[in-house]
Amino acid sequence: MQSQVEENLVINDTRPKLVRNWADLIYAIISIALGTAVVLFTMCFSGTTAGVEHDAKNAGKIIVWIVTGLPSSLFQQAITIAIVASVVISMINARRWIDTTISTLTLLLTYPLVWYISYLLTALNNAPLFTSFNSISSSHGTELLPDIYAVIVAFLTVSGPRRDSKVVRISWQALIIASPILIVTSWHSLTGVLTSWCIGRAIGTIIRFIKGTRSKGAWGKDIVDALENIGITHLVQLNRRTLTTDHNGVLKSSLDDDLIENSRLYDAIDIHGTRYVISVLDNQVHLPGYLNQLWQWIKLIDIPVRRDRSARHSIHHHLSMLLVLRSLHLATANVYGVTDCGKSSIMVFHTDNVLVPCNLNTLTIKDAERLMRYLDIANNRGITHRRISPETLARLEDGTPVIAGWQNGDVASDDTNIALDKVQLLSIIATCIDTSSAIDAAMNTWGADKLAQIMPFMQKAAIPSSTRALTSWNKKLFEELKTKLGEKVCEHTDDEDYDTVRLARFNIRFFVTLILIVAALAAIATQWHPQEIVSALKRADTLMVLLCFAFSLLAWVGSAITVGSFMDDSRPSAGVLFTSQAASGFTAVSMPAGVGPAFVNMQIIKKNGYSAAQATAITSAVWLLQALVTALVMFCVGIFTGKNVLSGMIPTHMLITVIGIVTLIICTFMIITPIRKFIRKRYLPILSDYGKQIKELISSPKQLIKGTVGGLILVFATGLGYWVALLAFGYYANPWETVLLFLVANTAGSAVPTPGGLGAVEASLTFAFTSVGIHPTIALSATLLYRLM
Repeated sequence: MQSQVEENLVINDTRPKLVRNWADLIYAIISIALGTAVVLFTMCFSGTTAGVEHDAKNAGKIIVWIVTGLPSSLFQQAITIAIVASVVISMINARRWIDTTISTLTLLLTYPLVWYISYLLTALNNAPLFTSFNSISSSHGTELLPDIYAVIVAFLTVSGPRRDSKVVRISWQALIIASPILIVTSWHSLTGVLTSWCIGRAIGTIIRFIKGTRSKGAWGKDIVDALENIGITHLVQLNRRTLTTDHNGVLKSSLDDDLIENSRLYDAIDIHGTRYVISVLDNQVHLPGYLNQLWQWIKLIDIPVRRDRSARHSIHHHLSMLLVLRSLHLATANVYGVTDCGKSSIMVFHTDNVLVPCNLNTLTIKDAERLMRYLDIANNRGITHRRISPETLARLEDGTPVIAGWQNGDVASDDTNIALDKVQLLSIIATCIDTSSAIDAAMNTWGADKLAQIMPFMQKAAIPSSTRALTSWNKKLFEELKTKLGEKVCEHTDDEDYDTVRLARFNIRFFVTLILIVAALAAIATQWHPQEIVSALKRADTLMVLLCFAFSLLAWVGSAITVGSFMDDSRPSAGVLFTSQAASGFTAVSMPAGVGPAFVNMQIIKKNGYSAAQATAITSAVWLLQALVTALVMFCVGIFTGKNVLSGMIPTHMLITVIGIVTLIICTFMIITPIRKFIRKRYLPILSDYGKQIKELISSPKQLIKGTVGGLILVFATGLGYWVALLAFGYYANPWETVLLFLVANTAGSAVPTPGGLGAVEASLTFAFTSVGIHPTIALSATLLYRLM
């Protein structure tokens, strides 16, 4: 660190030549993902990519008279040499020797890398891939991809940025103009150009991230000049602190500036001896904080989260939060003001009564109540913190406990954010002291009603990772906290049960579902050709298509009859019931099979005055009756047709194995005493209550007959709808055998836990009907037509 003396001012600060910009790493990841997507799309949908390239070449006929007779090889060489030479000369003239060396090494390194990638793609031995990459200049092996784009893009990326160099900017424009010309002349293929471009961008951004880019933030004298805009003049000393943080990791922070992430801290003294703490946040280092906000927004469902794209937005909002807290007479970091300079935003703090870390090992019940009271005052005005973690608990110099780090908070918050704040603080206190004391403190401070409001949000997804990293934290402690809190709330309120609100968007089930969807789509895309499917759809009989749609409408009518049969005279009109079943058909493709229709039925029943328990019982009765009718139809049709479809599709030993495993799991749960007691205490009363209500519903013969008729209409309408879909493509099959095979295959596909059996149903139906002699293209086309209708 160098000292600089100017007019009685000593500045101890050094502007770094290069800083790492995390945006480069993000660009590299995006480029790799796009390049991979192009290759996969080319392999699976060669017809589509060929069509796009054909359209591009047809559009290029507008300029074909200009490029006719153009020696493409010479044109490519001229572009490459001109771009490289001009950029290198400009960097040499600017005496950027290190940059020139790195750019040249990038140029030389990219050639073997793109050749090796071409060799790997050739080793895949995929005919559609070769066809799509085929062009006049390409061949198998190391020349599959056009290397010009990867090399020049990587070179220009490392030599940039283009906004700082006119030569680099013109070179980018020249490459963008040359690319479509070489595609139109068939010298290079469209997919080859896109893939090569992505490879070059990925290589260039990775090298640029390792090398670093020039800092564009405020340093030294720039900071002094910026501080004069907010009345801090006549500084005599500005010292940059060495890196000391209260919270380590990718996001480093200190309590001296209220936990601003990845900021630079300075100590400043003016001519009057007044001391300040200067916090400088650069745009180039703010990206990890912004990505963290984005991750919280993606990870949590329907939870408002701030997303500050720039350092300026983040710092300005932080100042607003501190000022509004101060207006409530809540102690915070002693902020002075904010100013901006270039790509940096600067926040200034006084040095009196600063924040110091709170020793969690010495936290007392009295401290816990003061922290809870502090948060409650803010929450009552709609102010939420949104990321309360151990490092945000601090003390003033006089020992007063406070909550710091309000840059991620916001005003005008809803009940969800307020509840999450309380859950996060309560979890920390329970971890540091004990669960009983934490609950007693919360009861004394917040009251039973507010504790009841946070019960649905007592989930692991609401707890920050730094809280879960505490040595005294464990899953058992959190479960104990939830249990004791529920018992305490039940003692003071009339509510005995709380519906958990889903917070986490991602879980094991999500990833399993995603994998199953990808696998199913991959199976369909690789086994059948889209061109044949499109051709088959064009040949479909219009009258049969309309008849298939009519059967779909009839299926909704049958479902509406079944739902309406279990509702009393206050049930909605037939039109409303039909519309609700139509809506359930659309939700079936966004939720696991059976869940979408059940959800819609629950909502329509609740809206007609039924309680949650009654709505659940009616929905369960509808589902049970439809399942029994389906099984009965499969059994009866199977007997009369003499077909062993079920055993043919699902081997007996596999079916027995599944049943045996499920039975063993249930038996194991019931053998273990704690689990058995838990099931009996928690779930058996609920199941018993639902069972009684279902028994009452189906005990009426009139309701049962009406519901059965609706179920039969639903089953036969869906089965015959698929039969008509086969007729639409000119294939006649026995309608009863078709209904039986459809019911078995559709049931098997729906059992896969994907939204609406998406992908699994298509694969199951196509496989089933292909196995009995129907051409795969017709089977898949009929399946898609049926699902569309």
